[in-house]
Amino acid sequence: MYFIQKFVPALLILVNASTIVSTKAAPVNSVNYGRYVLSGTIQNGSGLAPGTNDKPKPGHTYPGLQLDTPVDITRMTKGMDRDVHPELQRGYLENIQLVMNAKNAGLYKRYYGRHVNVECDIDFVGRYYTPVFCEVISIVQVPLQ
Repeated sequence: MYFIQKFVPALLILVNASTIVSTKAAPVNSVNYGRYVLSGTIQNGSGLAPGTNDKPKPGHTYPGLQLDTPVDITRMTKGMDRDVHPELQRGYLENIQLVMNAKNAGLYKRYYGRHVNVECDIDFVGRYYTPVFCEVISIVQVPLQ
């Protein structure tokens, strides 16, 4: 499974840099720094309850992906002071913040509310609503299975 999560997306990019050949994402149970394909529904996250599926309040949202399967982030946050980032206390995310360029922001708006696969680099920084975030490489609409 680790091989599929880490190397298949990179191989697909090498095969055809302009499109993703496969639109099927392997379920991700645990993430660390690096590239993944995450599956879920494009939906703003709640800035008041980051990383959860709580309904966002207007003015307190971030661009997010409501994940089909919550991701365990404890490998990334091991040893961090969770009092500094209380949104990490649960150890997993149900909704992850998406950081994207203008092209992918357009796809975010186009596919809002739809089921997609998002290929992204997972990283950690303290300045976003969900400090563990997804820097978007591509967004592909896929049927809900």
